[in-house]
Amino acid sequence: MRLVDSHSHFDAPEFDVDRATAHARALAAGVVAQVVPAVDADSWPKLKTICAEFPGLYPAYGLHPMYLH
Repeated sequence: MRLVDSHSHFDAPEFDVDRATAHARALAAGVVAQVVPAVDADSWPKLKTICAEFPGLYPAYGLHPMYLH
């Protein structure tokens, strides 16, 4: 089965130590694509870099209302 995770914060700092391993586990489980939404504009550069590095990750550039003033 091929799965798509429609909301994954794969760019979160919690994944910094083992992002490659977590990505490999997701692929092994059948997750072929992940949409990674941004929460604020400051996170966009990291989001772009991570999604370019790992196949199947797709950035969703946006602003979470919780982080707007």
